[in-house]
Amino acid sequence: MNPEEQARVNIDKLLEQSGWIVQDYKHLNLGAGLGIAVREFPTLKGPADYMLFIKRKAVGVLEAKPEGVTLSGVTEQSERYLENFPDDIPHITPLRFAYESTGVETIFRDRLDIDTRSRRVFSFHKPETLQEWMKEDTTLRNRLKSFPPLITDALRDAQVEAITNLEKSFGENHPRALIQMATGSGKTFTAINFSYRLIQHAKAKRVLFLVDRGNLGKQTFKEFQAFAMVNSGNVQTGFITKPLIMRDGKTTGSYWFVPHEYYDPIKYYIINTNSTSFRTSKVFNYLLTDNNVHQFFLKAGFEDLDK
Repeated sequence: MNPEEQARVNIDKLLEQSGWIVQDYKHLNLGAGLGIAVREFPTLKGPADYMLFIKRKAVGVLEAKPEGVTLSGVTEQSERYLENFPDDIPHITPLRFAYESTGVETIFRDRLDIDTRSRRVFSFHKPETLQEWMKEDTTLRNRLKSFPPLITDALRDAQVEAITNLEKSFGENHPRALIQMATGSGKTFTAINFSYRLIQHAKAKRVLFLVDRGNLGKQTFKEFQAFAMVNSGNVQTGFITKPLIMRDGKTTGSYWFVPHEYYDPIKYYIINTNSTSFRTSKVFNYLLTDNNVHQFFLKAGFEDLDK
């Protein structure tokens, strides 16, 4: 078995592990499943090593090369197949997805990206994943270029600088970044804010937050759980909530504690939970100090659940 044949054996296994059905062109059956990878599929510029079909429509190409080949030099070949696909065969326009693989190393690009370029992937995407992407108007990488302006009123300068520069880096197609911040500068809160923006505006599906100790994981998890975004005019910020309860046992309200290390000028917001909406327009505009907040609620008939 020569190196290219071995590569194709490995690629077949990887495709099958990702949920693709691998077929020879002469035994073509596009109804066999959701995702079909067809070997030696003819195009106007010769046969592609694999043409990828989802629900009977061509969506992309996979070019196989023996181990040791520099895959970045193969992208032009894949591009020729995609640009010269037969018009009489159902396909999406444009044919979006391109893989180049040795069976050991695989690179991928989505041709719908504004500045499309190949990147390494650990495995082939599942047919279901590509199908979901095809339902979207644009791509994750394009959304990373169009974050709305950061509302900075309640953020420290260092936090603003970190988030702004990270978004700038992503927008310039630099997917890796290192942020260094001093102790006590609010690194966790910065990460939470940016995670929120990734999910809310870039439509990221998952954000992985790694820590090196279990107690830090628990602490960070609590901060993520407590994080909420509140819009108050031009103020958008995060809060940690502590519930309060009436002495008759009925929960009717809560106060939202703002950690001083994040927002020096702000102490507390009081939320009216009797309202059907938690919109900030329903928030009492009391800004109370540490010394009198408990007395205020105790006089109103509340008990602190933390006690």
